[in-house]
Amino acid sequence: MDFSIITWDIFLYLLKGAGMSLLIAVISVTAGTILGTLGAIARLSHNKVANIIAAIYVEVLRGTPMLMQITFAFLALPAIIRMIIGHPIRFDPLVTGIVAIGLNSGAYTTELIRSGINGVDHGEFITLIKDSSLLSTIGVVELMKSATTVGANYYAYLPPLTVASGIYLVLNLIISTVSRILERRLAVSD
Repeated sequence: MDFSIITWDIFLYLLKGAGMSLLIAVISVTAGTILGTLGAIARLSHNKVANIIAAIYVEVLRGTPMLMQITFAFLALPAIIRMIIGHPIRFDPLVTGIVAIGLNSGAYTTELIRSGINGVDHGEFITLIKDSSLLSTIGVVELMKSATTVGANYYAYLPPLTVASGIYLVLNLIISTVSRILERRLAVSD
């Protein structure tokens, strides 16, 4: 390996990138904590509307990969808005990324807070399924990569990203349901 390419200027550039990563993380975790607290309150409330809205928020964002959410927000959401308002719109990548990560963090924080109160399982296997989408960034052709490839081939990202999101969500809802059934049966046999 030749590290000679890492000059002082390159090192400073990388440090600047690290600073941006920290900024994104701080803003996202702050937003996630606020959203998670509100989500947990809604999930634990007796108000059915608030409970259902929070449950949908948590299930959709925990049931789909973060990379899918980021890609959907950046590529598909502008297409939806264009269909509604009639002219193209472009989102700032940084703002889009912070919002997507903050929303995702909020969904997990909702369940974390709720789990502290109710003892809910964190769903580690489900996380691994969703996080497999991150491998698309290194060329692994899994569901996320397949969806973006189709979108690129047809110059239309909304349909394949929507279908792929649905597939992730269905897979994870099935696994969650089966896990809950198994947990109940195992608890009864104890």
